[in-house]
Amino acid sequence: MDSCSFPANEEWKTVLDLVGCALQFVHSKGFLHNDLKGDNVLLERRDSHFNPVIIDFRKSTRIGEARNQRRFRSTEKQRKYRQKYPHVAPEIVTGTGVRSIAIFIPVIFIPLQN
Repeated sequence: MDSCSFPANEEWKTVLDLVGCALQFVHSKGFLHNDLKGDNVLLERRDSHFNPVIIDFRKSTRIGEARNQRRFRSTEKQRKYRQKYPHVAPEIVTGTGVRSIAIFIPVIFIPLQN
């Protein structure tokens, strides 16, 4: 591997597993990130593998407070917010429901491959 290489296809599963472990740690401390996207996951090279580092916790909230954070009553405001921030989970915008991170995997990792 040269110093500017990206993880090989088989390494991405490990990277995703490690992102999941990092999120689980954040959640175990009582917080939600609320802005997970490719720009907020850095890859740090450690010996022969890549270690993802989650950054930018400015939109993070305590788990109990998250439900009331970004609830837009107007569907037009929701639509505009989703256009501006397509990576934000719908339940953050509407204040309802639960969404799996699996839905957002392409949004998270496609920017990393550019």
